[in-house]
Amino acid sequence: MTRQRYLRIALVTLPPTAIAVVGLAHPAGLTPASADRWVDVHVALLPLLPLLGLAPWLVLRHVVRRPVAWLAAALGYVFAFCYTSLDVLAGIGAGTLQQRNNGVGREFMFARGNEIAEFGGYAYLLAAVIAAIVMVTRARFRLLPAVLLVVGGAWSFMDSHVYYPRGFLTLLALAVGWGLLAYAVNESKPSPSVENDPVAPGEK
Repeated sequence: MTRQRYLRIALVTLPPTAIAVVGLAHPAGLTPASADRWVDVHVALLPLLPLLGLAPWLVLRHVVRRPVAWLAAALGYVFAFCYTSLDVLAGIGAGTLQQRNNGVGREFMFARGNEIAEFGGYAYLLAAVIAAIVMVTRARFRLLPAVLLVVGGAWSFMDSHVYYPRGFLTLLALAVGWGLLAYAVNESKPSPSVENDPVAPGEK
C-alpha cells in the first residue's frame, strides 16, 4: 500500500479505537463516588471525539467532486462541535457540579448537552449515509458490509455514546467500517473532479 493509504486508514481507524478504549473507563452513571472518574474520562475524550468527524471527508475527498466531499466535511464539523459541547456540558460540567455542588444543576447540563449532541449525531449519520451511497454505487455493492458497519455504527452511536458494552462495540464497528472504506479508495487516480471509478478492486 502507498504511504497515503496507510495514513488515511490510520486517521479513520485510530480515533474510534482510542475512544473505545477510553470508554472502558466511563462510569455507568454519575454518582458522588464516580464523579472524579466521570470528569477525567470526559477530559480525555475532548481531543478524541471530534476526530470521528474526519472520516467521511477523508474517504470521499478522493472519490467524488468537491461539493459532495466538502458537504461531508461540513457535517463532520457539525458533529465535532456538537459532541465537544456534550463533553463539556454533560461530562465536565455535570461532573464538576456533582463534585462541588452535590449535583445541583447537573440535570440542566445533561439536558442541554444531549439536545446539542442529538443534532450532531444526525449530522454524522447523514455524512455516513452520503459516504455509503457513494462507495456502494461506485464499487457495485462489494463494499456493502463496510457501509453497513459505518451507517449502523453512526446510528447506534447517537444513543450508545461510549458506554460499555454497546458503545464499545459501536466504536469498533465504526473503526472497521471506515477502515475498509479508506482501504478501498484508489489514490492512484485523480481526486476531486474525476469521473472515473476511484474505488480499487484490490491492492496490486
